[in-house]
Amino acid sequence: MIFKAASYNVMAASAEYTTVPAFRENQWEDTRRELVIQTLRDAGADIICLQEVTRAQLADVVGGLKNDEQEREFGSLFEARKGKQLGDGCAIIWDTKKYEKLESSTKYLFDPPKRVMRGVMDRNGVTTQQLVWPRTAEENVVVMAALRPWFNTGVPILVANTHLLFNPDREDYRLLQLAVAGKAFEGFSKRVVHTERHPLKNAHKVFCGDFNAYPKSHVYNLIQKGSVTTEDLTRTNSKVKVQTLLEQLASAGVSVDGILDEGGFTFPFKDFKSAYSTRHGEEPSYTTVVEGLKNVDNKDGPRLKKELHTTDYIFYLDGSGMQLLECSLFPPNLQMCQDCTPPVPMLGSDHLAVVAEFGENGTGVLSGLSCRRCGRVVV
Repeated sequence: MIFKAASYNVMAASAEYTTVPAFRENQWEDTRRELVIQTLRDAGADIICLQEVTRAQLADVVGGLKNDEQEREFGSLFEARKGKQLGDGCAIIWDTKKYEKLESSTKYLFDPPKRVMRGVMDRNGVTTQQLVWPRTAEENVVVMAALRPWFNTGVPILVANTHLLFNPDREDYRLLQLAVAGKAFEGFSKRVVHTERHPLKNAHKVFCGDFNAYPKSHVYNLIQKGSVTTEDLTRTNSKVKVQTLLEQLASAGVSVDGILDEGGFTFPFKDFKSAYSTRHGEEPSYTTVVEGLKNVDNKDGPRLKKELHTTDYIFYLDGSGMQLLECSLFPPNLQMCQDCTPPVPMLGSDHLAVVAEFGENGTGVLSGLSCRRCGRVVV
């Protein structure tokens, strides 16, 4: 059996006028929709995880992926983030000619609680202002699906897809969100495997998403090592303060048993591997291109500045002889080295798609890429 998975943050259509000004002249209905669909067609994945996608965009993508010649049909599941005016969330798409969906589930993740002022009147009738922590919001989400190949031994493929908190100053809540998502995925996996009577260790597991975390960050290490301790945080001079976070969560009435204690954060799986770094020895130089007006020291006023980051990953856990065959970025015709990055409007999104191929033996079909401007090899 060979299957190919893709992870792609397609950028919510409503963000074209807010977070990504470069797309104001390249909107979803104009050109972005076809660019995103063509990217996924070129990738050829039969299991697709989308982040920052709206329900309307998902319908466009599913409709656009249908190939009459091959008679491909796709199923999908979607869950929107809570409290977001953009209406975006996470989705999983699969080829229904190849897989049947056994079960699916979603779990909302904790966002940082916001400090609010509350007037408190004492017994003398004097009102004072106190800082209080309301119950933690649950806006980000992880979606999960169990897919069983029609033409195989029946071992399920368990897929999780998430989009973690962006705020660069809140790595504590990114770690917490990942730990919550991992615990939910563990529970989902046990439930599905028990129902299907397959040993848990024999199920293929793939965890996709925009983790808003750089390579070697604590979030990146948590999913691969299974824990991030307070010693790890102290050694790296991290801003994450475990005791403070525990106090905040306790005041909000949030239980974090099994995922966070005074010793640090716990992820229930161990030995998850990044598909890209496993295949190439390192992560790509970037998976997202942030382009916008920056107030820099410039006599002509704000100018366009481009920032490159790596935040998108496909993690996998070996099971039942599953092997990583290949991993690459799409669209391949626009993938360039860091010095030659394309203008954002040339892309369907401000992110590139990560595509990984898995199988039992043989070699992959994806190939290495070179920068089409300078010729430098792009791993």
